[in-house]
Amino acid sequence: MNRNVTRTVLVFAVLALAGSWALADGNVNFTVISRHLDDDSWDKLQNQVGVGVNVDFSPEKWPIHFAFGVVASGRDESNDNDWRWWRESDYSGGVGEISFGALWLPLQHSTTRPYLGAGIAKTFERRREKIDGDFVTDSDNSFGWYANAGVYWRIGSKLNLGIDGRLLHGTKGKLFDIERSSNYKQIALLVGFGF
Repeated sequence: MNRNVTRTVLVFAVLALAGSWALADGNVNFTVISRHLDDDSWDKLQNQVGVGVNVDFSPEKWPIHFAFGVVASGRDESNDNDWRWWRESDYSGGVGEISFGALWLPLQHSTTRPYLGAGIAKTFERRREKIDGDFVTDSDNSFGWYANAGVYWRIGSKLNLGIDGRLLHGTKGKLFDIERSSNYKQIALLVGFGF
């Protein structure tokens, strides 16, 4: 009985979302990021690169959009700074993130479109280290809040090209018995499309 109710609610939710999507303005943007983790305990893993996808939408012509995002970053390092690609790294780490918030997009009909955003994020931290010759992995997760700002240029009727800056604060996790935050500052190049 509970499964049928859950399925029915999910079907109606998907149909409602699909109906609102058809009447919506929005964007799907893919990002390539350079991220700096604020916590020094990440050592050489503080500077990471990654990729993500961000979706924003609203009822037609509204300047406030709902925003969703999924981003992952990471880095591998060796203790002796050996850069050879075939050598297994001594340690690695990364941060994944799922976010939900709002985006203010005041100039929706201009070629140049600046925006401001804020919301909450769930982060997933992972670190892998070589301990006594064996690799050990630890992971944790936490919540935080983010703020972002950027600008993109609409090329033609659909193509977006731009840059995005973002901050994350308020996270706290524990990896290998050391409290670490995954707070960061990042810059990203974005390419996507509007609908």
